[in-house]
Amino acid sequence: MQLPRSLTTSAILLSITCLLATATLRSAGDPDSLPVGLQPDGRIIVPTNQILTPAGQQITFPGRPVDLAFADGGRTLVAKNLRSLVFIDTASGKIKQTLSLPARPSSNAGLSVVGLLVRDNEVYASDSQNHVRVAQREANGRYAWERDLALTKPKVGGAVHPAGMAFASANELLVASTRGNNLQRINLKTGQVEEIVPVGIAPYMVCCPTPGRCYVSNWGGEPPSKGSPQAYSSGSPIRVDPRTGVANDGSVSVLEKVGGRWRVAHTIRVGLHPSGMVLNPTGEFLYVANANSDTVSVIDTRSCRVVETIDCRPEKRLPFGSGCNALCLAADGRTLYVANGTNNCLASVRLGRLARSDKVTDGPEQSSVQGFIPTGWYP
Repeated sequence: MQLPRSLTTSAILLSITCLLATATLRSAGDPDSLPVGLQPDGRIIVPTNQILTPAGQQITFPGRPVDLAFADGGRTLVAKNLRSLVFIDTASGKIKQTLSLPARPSSNAGLSVVGLLVRDNEVYASDSQNHVRVAQREANGRYAWERDLALTKPKVGGAVHPAGMAFASANELLVASTRGNNLQRINLKTGQVEEIVPVGIAPYMVCCPTPGRCYVSNWGGEPPSKGSPQAYSSGSPIRVDPRTGVANDGSVSVLEKVGGRWRVAHTIRVGLHPSGMVLNPTGEFLYVANANSDTVSVIDTRSCRVVETIDCRPEKRLPFGSGCNALCLAADGRTLYVANGTNNCLASVRLGRLARSDKVTDGPEQSSVQGFIPTGWYP
């Protein structure tokens, strides 16, 4: 997500969760003897036995926010919540509107793990079943649900479970089907799926820098070859470590448009469980957060290869589990913020010369973590 330049640094660091705060080591008072929740001294204890002390301004509401996007020229921040969209005034920090999903007797669908886009006066949000829900800004400034875009169900049966989305052109929406292992191209004029593009296993995020190229992060990597160690996940075979049975592959699919149709032109191996992605301003570098490797892969988009892998753990001696899942690039293109979900913080990474496109020759070649900014529970 690229932030508007007009926003201050404090806004860049804004994190929204149900109980917003950040993890510290055990300090005064034994958490085992304290109730979960807000403490008299302002700290928050969560069920994972972490003590949280948040930085910045906190905006609290019920639910489970998973994605953010700016609307109304940056005056409104839209949070994709468990079963609603929450519209927040960026100047005051006050909630302007909560737009709940309409109740349907035949469906218990909420909103999905990720997937939120804003364009003009419309908000697109993928749900947890088979649709992209579209909300329209009305004359009074409030939003209302306008239409649903139906997706094609997977061959393995069950729901689509859509996730990330991207506009590939003015009337072309690409949606990741995590259970279908494909991208679905929707014609926004007709509302119909016009193309299904096979990618890797469990595609998560979609990023389209130009009308002719898109990138897809695949949680489960590439399909296993015949006879290789594998297991099934939600109906699809995945590559696994034969010793543990745990998934051990992650990839980014590079899509190109040829003759009006999309195809996978390259596959780039990255860390495990690749999730959020962000491009630098020139489009020369793609940064990929690897949630199960605690790293960020830096991809040179000209050569389609990983040129650097950045370790984002607070300390080298710690075991895996920082959960790097989302990214934001500062306006200068030289600082990358990484959401470490399990550490309850943002890692502030100063990008080295290998990982940025400016012509400045000073500074180190390698990127490095400069510090950690405390956030709420699982940013």
